[in-house]
Amino acid sequence: MHPSKMAVFLPWFIAAALAAQAAPKLTAADFVITGIPDRADTSVVRRVLGSPDSIADGDDPSLAGPIPTWWYRDLRVVFLGGHELHGWWLTGRSRSTKRGLRVGAARVELHRLYGSPTNAYGDSVLVYCEPHGGTVPRCMYVSVRRDHVEKIYVGRNID
Repeated sequence: MHPSKMAVFLPWFIAAALAAQAAPKLTAADFVITGIPDRADTSVVRRVLGSPDSIADGDDPSLAGPIPTWWYRDLRVVFLGGHELHGWWLTGRSRSTKRGLRVGAARVELHRLYGSPTNAYGDSVLVYCEPHGGTVPRCMYVSVRRDHVEKIYVGRNID
């Protein structure tokens, strides 16, 4: 093949090869904040993250109602009943998931890191759930807008 033709097709071959690579399977470790165990209480979260910038009502993807939430820079930590870690929202680029996904990442980066979603709501919310999470598994909800990650929720839902 002529070198100029190879230059045209090389990017396509590279993209196809990267797309064919499967993301590692999800594990329980994909659904925690470093240093904060599952269902931790507020004292553990305060010890790891420090005092919140503010405390106010927030929500989870179920939108079942207001839930006590601690607000930090680019992070909201949601507590069920006001004391047990329920989940967290990554809302800015300074925070990432265990695999390195950040707000602002391209959709292709999401697929490279996590593969195909467990479920999806159209093409704007992709859901990745814990494979052996029991009756109330932890999931990661990734909101995508204009082919970029807008926000990420990792945790459980009320419903």
